[in-house]
Amino acid sequence: MRENFIYDKTIKKADKKYYQYFYPIHCSIKEELNKTLKELKEILSELKMDDQIIYQDELPMDLDNTILLVTDILNTCFPENFYEYFKQLNLYDRIKYYDMDSAYLEEQYDQGNGSCNKIDLPVVKSEIYIPLQNEFYDTCSIIHELSHLMIGGLNEYFALGYLGEVIPIFSEFIALHYALEHFPSHPTIFSSIYGRYEELLETEFLLETNPDYVDSFEYFDRTKYMLSLLIASKFYQDYLINPEHAMNQIMEFSRLLGLKSFNQLMKYIGVNIRYYDDTLHGDGMESLLTSFTFVMEYLNQQYKKVESQYQKRR
Repeated sequence: MRENFIYDKTIKKADKKYYQYFYPIHCSIKEELNKTLKELKEILSELKMDDQIIYQDELPMDLDNTILLVTDILNTCFPENFYEYFKQLNLYDRIKYYDMDSAYLEEQYDQGNGSCNKIDLPVVKSEIYIPLQNEFYDTCSIIHELSHLMIGGLNEYFALGYLGEVIPIFSEFIALHYALEHFPSHPTIFSSIYGRYEELLETEFLLETNPDYVDSFEYFDRTKYMLSLLIASKFYQDYLINPEHAMNQIMEFSRLLGLKSFNQLMKYIGVNIRYYDDTLHGDGMESLLTSFTFVMEYLNQQYKKVESQYQKRR
């Protein structure tokens, strides 16, 4: 019987030591995660996006315009401390912008991992690394990485390990929401969220074709994103109904993240999932899937409108 993850050769020893904490937890809930993933696959099979259109119709952005766009999104859609942190990090050169095609710069900053961050408290000691693609995706990347810094502490490993992507993925939904209003004829704005769908479908394929994949570190890493995507969908569903209430809730969630336990956070957001005796309990996953389905149907409708305008523009 295995006692640790199957790691990729590139994973550092320090990371192995940290993530080894999660292996017993991963073993206890992987069947539940597999079941959820299969349900997600059925939901996503109904998605009618044309990825060729999404990736071919670029929305060009230089760095100056990207920063202006990020500034406007943060000022108009997020609580004020998001923009304040963004402004301070730029002021102290804590956000590193560089050419994603430069092998030298990628090695210097992100070691080929793409957009990422190093969190420290207070926040102004943190760093964000943004390899630029010079399109709308850069805007999403900056807001995503900035959102990682909106946490109350670094002590609750389990909560941070499984819920650390909730706020960043929710922020992608908000950036997309903004773009739908301001760039209504560019389907490329869906590419960031669409990448989440593709990753889920690819994960299911890898599970079907490789029995050992379920014990890999990569699978564990993807399941973190899966759970965070479902919870972020719940927040975005709430946002579509009442933006102010949803933002207040996400700010309190972010304040509690890293300070409170996984179970306390689930209770706060009203999701009936609890972790004890090495097992997930409750029917909350079904309610999260319902929220996810609602959001996917909503975005699918918006995509069809955007695609129709795109075809007319062509």
